[in-house]
Amino acid sequence: MTEIPEWKKNQSHAMRAAFITVFNNTSQTLEKVEAQIEQGKWSCVPPDKIPPKATVYFGSQSAGFMQGTTGRVNYKSPEGTFTFNWSVPFFGHNQVSSRAPGNFNIVESNVTENHTSLSFRIEEGSPPKSANESSSNNKKTFGFDWSKLQGHGSVITISNKTIHTLKRKRLSLEGGSWVMQPPETIHPQSACVFASLATGFMQGVSGDVQYSIDDSTTSCFEFFWNNPLIGEQSCSFKSSSTFRIDIHHKKSKVDQISFKIFEKEEKPKEQVKTVQLVSLNCNMAPAQSQGKDLTYRANAISELLIQRGYNIVCLQELFSAESRKEFIKMLENEFPYIISNVGARSQEGMDSGLFLASQFPIEWKGFREFPNYADIPDSAVHKGVLGAKIDVSTIYPGKSLYVFVVNMEENIDPNSVVDSQTKKTLAEDQFQFISNFISTSVLFQDSNNLSNVSILLCGGLNVTGEIADLNSEEISELKQKIQDLASNINSLQFKITTGDQLVEHFNARLIPLSYICLL
Repeated sequence: MTEIPEWKKNQSHAMRAAFITVFNNTSQTLEKVEAQIEQGKWSCVPPDKIPPKATVYFGSQSAGFMQGTTGRVNYKSPEGTFTFNWSVPFFGHNQVSSRAPGNFNIVESNVTENHTSLSFRIEEGSPPKSANESSSNNKKTFGFDWSKLQGHGSVITISNKTIHTLKRKRLSLEGGSWVMQPPETIHPQSACVFASLATGFMQGVSGDVQYSIDDSTTSCFEFFWNNPLIGEQSCSFKSSSTFRIDIHHKKSKVDQISFKIFEKEEKPKEQVKTVQLVSLNCNMAPAQSQGKDLTYRANAISELLIQRGYNIVCLQELFSAESRKEFIKMLENEFPYIISNVGARSQEGMDSGLFLASQFPIEWKGFREFPNYADIPDSAVHKGVLGAKIDVSTIYPGKSLYVFVVNMEENIDPNSVVDSQTKKTLAEDQFQFISNFISTSVLFQDSNNLSNVSILLCGGLNVTGEIADLNSEEISELKQKIQDLASNINSLQFKITTGDQLVEHFNARLIPLSYICLL
């Protein structure tokens, strides 16, 4: 006689439980893709593999007073994915459903009781026609219908894609109550779903939950969510740097939040030997999206920036708030020092559009907005100069690097009432403004150490052929100051390089090379 497993004996102490049998009567080996508990906890986690002609057992049970248990497990095979669902609620009828690839069918058996036995028998061939057996392609509504929640709330899914067991350490909630509490344990390659809902009149709800790794007291994850009555919904997390967490947030009155935890591939970091800086005009304003997914673009650009090995990133025209958040999310692990949300906001919610991310510590930062010119095309945004003093002493002891990022007035529209002379005057004013900001900033920080200071000016200078004959004393002074203050770059073993094609590109457009600074 087969001995009853210990975990099944323990199910008798739970208010509701499901003992699940899967018989794989096929020639396929099934590999677990995901196992998810929406309510309750695992009594026994589903196995990683189900060999051909094999029978496996696993189960789930309620985790609190007047609670049931609901779960799902997916297995993949060369022919497709098999899904098994079950629900044993505290009130109501038990449910069971399944799905299989077209060349297979699943015969389900469901014993309706508080501690129920469920079985799934996988067969090769067309689904049976018997009225007593449900189709393997059943599409009925299953489990808790989250769409029925009323008021302000959040439905949160945590998917544990790691090899570690997560143990709940703490949970808290403000302004509401739990529809379903976060589980005490999230097993490896498993997921859980829980929810919170505002309970009072004119209230929102916010909460957080913390999990430790394998009972550790030092390594943990914290997940936060907030769905206020008025204002923007938000969610965030904290975790060890050895893990990656992806967030998907579908905002609504009852928003849907998904956290997926992955282990990072551990690669020994190469010691940084030189400074590599990139400057890029993102052209990311909400009005310029034209149906395009700017968040997707931000994600793709971030991946390229990381792959190329830059250690300072300077961006311009990053006006889209969603894109800015995506850049921060993608870059913050590799670039722990980030300057964003720079400058005042216009009526359209856009700031200066400047952004700086660095792998080196930032010792000082400052921003100056250009004087307002009401008649120019860019008067709707708050352009200016962003400056940062970056500590590169780990490579060059005793040296200081200043990076200034600018985005000057764009080229004049041919149909604009602003003529070339006005454009020229504006450019001269902005160059003088940049010069004054660089001088005062560097002198204030390093007046006694100028011989060890290096300066880099980058961004959108927007100097074109129509105003190329700028010869004012201010421009000459700026050029000279940049040359003098940046002359020490040679002692830091920086090299100024440019390709022949790039030079030809500038010459063809009558852009003086004296206005181009390349590191």
